[in-house]
Amino acid sequence: MGKSSAFETRRVSVSKVLKPIVWACLLVSIAIWGFIKLLPVSAVLAWTPNSTPLAWKQAKGSLWEGSVKSLAYAGQELGPIHWQWLAGDLLKGRWAYHVQVGNGRLGGGEGIVAKSLYGWQLTDVNVYLPAQRLNDTVALMLPVSVDGLLELQIRLLDWTESCQQTITEFTWRGPQIASPLGVLEFENVVGQISCDQQQLSLEIKHNDSKLDLEAEILVSSSQWLSSGKLKAGAGLDKQYHDLLPYIGQADARGYYRFNDSGPLMW
Repeated sequence: MGKSSAFETRRVSVSKVLKPIVWACLLVSIAIWGFIKLLPVSAVLAWTPNSTPLAWKQAKGSLWEGSVKSLAYAGQELGPIHWQWLAGDLLKGRWAYHVQVGNGRLGGGEGIVAKSLYGWQLTDVNVYLPAQRLNDTVALMLPVSVDGLLELQIRLLDWTESCQQTITEFTWRGPQIASPLGVLEFENVVGQISCDQQQLSLEIKHNDSKLDLEAEILVSSSQWLSSGKLKAGAGLDKQYHDLLPYIGQADARGYYRFNDSGPLMW
């Protein structure tokens, strides 16, 4: 009886000591949470170092939900951006936002951007970009320019120091290639994007009345490489058809094989 009474006394004493500590931790957590929730995003952005490649105008809202009227990265204009925190993704072990960025003129995108202990992750992200913007990014060996609309449907992309895995579909809508000979127009071009050994790989298989094309394009941090084969279709204009022998000798099936590379200007 005496031992039981002493045990109960010690338990009550410990409970009296722990209760205020628990309440204090809870109150501090609520205070920190409230401070972060109410902290204006403009104040957070003001703390970023001057060396950051990001530039912005007219930020409003908080870290949980807010927007920036104009965002640029490394001198490339991205347009406006809006974000909303997804509290439910904490159950998945990640900190996630639903993000909308850009506008029709510059391109844009929408989807979920998340950060976990293992790296960054994009899910259900749709990105569109005017193809003309590639003319200032990719150094081509020929005097040509491209037009149309590029679309990426990123079902999944895991990124740590480099791309680990991705499920991404690529579509070039209304594709046009302008050269001194004129403008070539094709049917929509569709491809698949994967990643391996710190490189992104785009595989394209395209067949219409003007061109039969199989190509692979590899993109690293500083350059691109392309390889594949192509064959002229019955609808290809004669002035372009006559240029194909400059690529090389056609095989028995009429395909011309090609390899090319160049730097990325970013």
